[in-house]
Amino acid sequence: FRAARDVITGVVAGQSGTILAYGQTGSGKTFTMTGDTSAMVQAASDPETMRYSLRSKRRGLIPRALETLFNSIQPGANLGDGEEGPTFRAYVSFMEIYSEKVYDLLAGPRSATAEQAAGKKQAFSIRQSVRPPEANLRRSAADSLPIKEEKDGTVSVPGITVVEVKSMEQALEVLRIGILSRTSGDNGVNPLSSRSHAIFQVVLEKRSKGSQAVVSSKLNLVDLAGSEKLRPHSSATGPVLQELTSINLALSALGQCISALVAQRTHVPYRDSKLTRILQDSLRGQSQTVMCICISPNLNSLEETLSSLKFADRCKRAVLDRRSQAAGSGDDTAAAAAQR
Repeated sequence: FRAARDVITGVVAGQSGTILAYGQTGSGKTFTMTGDTSAMVQAASDPETMRYSLRSKRRGLIPRALETLFNSIQPGANLGDGEEGPTFRAYVSFMEIYSEKVYDLLAGPRSATAEQAAGKKQAFSIRQSVRPPEANLRRSAADSLPIKEEKDGTVSVPGITVVEVKSMEQALEVLRIGILSRTSGDNGVNPLSSRSHAIFQVVLEKRSKGSQAVVSSKLNLVDLAGSEKLRPHSSATGPVLQELTSINLALSALGQCISALVAQRTHVPYRDSKLTRILQDSLRGQSQTVMCICISPNLNSLEETLSSLKFADRCKRAVLDRRSQAAGSGDDTAAAAAQR
């Protein structure tokens, strides 16, 4: 997490940032991002167990990032109380990209009452998911959401559920509900393999004391679906084959964008996939990005491991903003951890 801490610092300062996990299927991307979620699934009705699992030593990058973020903007006072320094408001959403369509992981009927965050008097309301994790259901195209690019270049998903959160506990509850609603399936390697790219998005609004100006920044926490090669004798058919094709196409589009950034091309093909479109305003300008490459120790995965490491080498050479490169060209260690 030390390599990703600068991204959180930048978001608090007003920069956008992205932390994502990349690698072949079964290499530990979801564990890297969320940590051990088994207790969360088994005890979804027990908030205390869920909170413990997401705050334990086995928690992933997303809970750690949220903890660091809220410690930075809420040092012992209620969020946005305005007593000293700037005030902040935080909004979160959770989406997945499945078969090149965007879905809201928080969509569903309104709960009658929302769980109160630990130690807080004010409850918050979000939509509870009704998709049981064991059902292994596929998404319907009719429920997908559009992507819109604003005049200033920022990208949004109209219609997605956006929740204002005032504590880390509330943000973790949103994370829990979204995880239980994510599309998964048996791919022959992992019976609960993630079949979609999941993006947990935090939008932070910062207002300086005595000023009406609002500075917005965005943090994308991304768990990519695993790359898989379609073997000559593969039994993948129907929806499974479509999932595999869509996953690989999106990852290929991400690779093409990275290659364009490395080559300093004037055109970066962000529009080639829904994944790169949603992430485009955090993969350019003065944004910061950290990519965690997950590899498998299995010898049968050697080819995919080498491919992932080659991709990591390309990513290390990608610079989102040439001005920041000129200003900090002497810091090779920082550049390797988070390219700006």
